Amino acid sequence: MRSFGAFSAFRCLNACREYLSRYGGHPGAGGFSLPAKQVDAFQSAVEAYAASEFPEMPDLAIEADLLLLPQQITMENMMSLSALAPFGEGNPIPVFALCHAVLREVVPLAKGAHTKLRITYGPMALELLLFRVRPEAFPMKPGTVCDFLVNAEISTFQGKPQLSLIIKDYRRSGLKQAKYFAAKQTYEKFCRRESLSAAYCRAITPSRQELIQIYQRIPESALSLDTLFGGLQNLPEMNYCKMRIAVDIFSELHLVQQNRWTEQVTRVSVQGKADLQASKLLQGLQKKGADVS
Repeated sequence: MRSFGAFSAFRCLNACREYLSRYGGHPGAGGFSLPAKQVDAFQSAVEAYAASEFPEMPDLAIEADLLLLPQQITMENMMSLSALAPFGEGNPIPVFALCHAVLREVVPLAKGAHTKLRITYGPMALELLLFRVRPEAFPMKPGTVCDFLVNAEISTFQGKPQLSLIIKDYRRSGLKQAKYFAAKQTYEKFCRRESLSAAYCRAITPSRQELIQIYQRIPESALSLDTLFGGLQNLPEMNYCKMRIAVDIFSELHLVQQNRWTEQVTRVSVQGKADLQASKLLQGLQKKGADVS
């Protein structure tokens, strides 16, 4: 079990200990064992604890330690970070922000398992490494202005130091972050069947045209939901909650498969046309006053 923010994994396990054979850990992570017959009761207890202690769950966020300007990206500066080592729990490796960089090229690495991004950052041409993301899954196109959070790592190649900038997170410059997190929290409330106002229902109900546009962007290979959302930024009324509900509608109609643990979605092969209006989820939102015409 892993956690973040003020939500303590250990306190949660301790509150639900009557269902556990053993447990231990600390605020950020914990381990536990329990009889199989107690799984459902334990899950309910965790949900009850979370609802009681954290009506608004914390958001997983990565904070930058420093906005790194182009002239600061030198081998000498990056090698000086070794004075802060060793890195680990309580002393994480520094995270740097690169803001308003222009994406120039998306290049496959390791037969397409990973991705290299070539960018222009001020007067500098840089290469950033993005692991476990396929080039076709990266949502931005060359020419896009992006913000990146990176770690700087120094390795040795043929006896010479080599600087690698490892991407921790990325976004299109200008993304309204507060709006993104608010929509994500609204989706979680919707999934918990909490009451939402008619105005909220209207804002999170995808129109037929939006459903079509979202579906067309889902490939027949696994795509992360955040990557899918990044590719929808040109839709004027799009928000994260609306996109997730659209994917849930497609799942209900057996048009896609989604993995809620890895937050990935895959289009499945279907015969004929699907009746989007047959979705009970969509009908339910319509009854709550949403205009989806």
